[in-house]
Amino acid sequence: MFSRLLDLNTDTTSVWRDGKIIRPVAAAYPTTVFLVLLVLAGFSSRIVYDRFFHPLAKFPGPFIASSTNLWKAYQVIYGNYEGVLLDLHRKYGKIVRIGPNHLDVSEPTVVKTIYGGGRTFLKRYIAQNEESYMFKTD
Repeated sequence: MFSRLLDLNTDTTSVWRDGKIIRPVAAAYPTTVFLVLLVLAGFSSRIVYDRFFHPLAKFPGPFIASSTNLWKAYQVIYGNYEGVLLDLHRKYGKIVRIGPNHLDVSEPTVVKTIYGGGRTFLKRYIAQNEESYMFKTD
């Protein structure tokens, strides 16, 4: 069995070039190539879902923001998050999608509907510190 594996003359995918054996990556590592393609297909399907089929897909915003929170992290790290949000509201309107599951709202009446009293949106308590409370809508 091992002699067949080591016998390079029976390998039909190898190519001799300049005295060296060259194998195509797909022939040398078929499992690795399959796994890489599987991961890329998974990422691609998630991007398509987030952009076109997600419940928040109807809200406008930057393309990259609809698929990942890295866009928001980049804006915060480089210190221009607030300015970019203002520009996005000028471009897209009062409600802007800034993440796969996040909306930024600049309309006071909508903010009151979401965060005001009543049972319009159910909220779950997540964390509290001295300065702020964080809630998640159900």
